[in-house]
Amino acid sequence: MKPIHINKKVAKTTFQIDNFRNAETATIEITRMGGRDTIIYPALEVTEDTVTFMWDNALYNARSGRYQGIIRIDGCKPFCVPLHLGCKCNMGSSEQGYFTSKECVGC
Repeated sequence: MKPIHINKKVAKTTFQIDNFRNAETATIEITRMGGRDTIIYPALEVTEDTVTFMWDNALYNARSGRYQGIIRIDGCKPFCVPLHLGCKCNMGSSEQGYFTSKECVGC
């Protein structure tokens, strides 16, 4: 999967996720590669095939670079997404170098 760029100037990001069953809640865990701190955001909106997250100052003030994102939706396996926060420099075209969680290996 190609990394998803999150522009620090936008207030929210919507992810399209196929085949999840009308879940009511979802969260995303965002961890900087090489860092220890994880930011967890609840979904702003969940529809039949999308989930939208609204960002706050913690994300806007975070260092730019590679992040591991894990979307957790009720009744589904975790969905791992490679995230690139801030600039598009050195983003790459694959998920290599974005995941450290064993949950994300082979996802």
